[in-house]
Amino acid sequence: MPYKLGDNEPIFRGKQGKKLQPPVFNRELIKLKHFYGLPQHLTAHSFRHSFASHLLEHGADLRSLQELLGHKSLSTTQNYTKTSIKHLEAVYTTAYPIKK
Repeated sequence: MPYKLGDNEPIFRGKQGKKLQPPVFNRELIKLKHFYGLPQHLTAHSFRHSFASHLLEHGADLRSLQELLGHKSLSTTQNYTKTSIKHLEAVYTTAYPIKK
């Protein structure tokens, strides 16, 4: 990583280490989508949704996610998260183990 990451500092930075502006990020994302054959519906905002869903599936609670995402409403955080079938099956099996 060419720049040291401190508290409240941007993750995505330009060549001079300053915060990468949204239009520049979006332009680069379009190039990456074409180069790697990524889905066209992928947007910069998709990263927030993926971040939230990934943390939820790995044990984070909704209230903590709400704080991390800066949402005022818990229902907004719920809209951000998607739960996979695999995760739902694991939760169900843990809560209601089937005896053989």
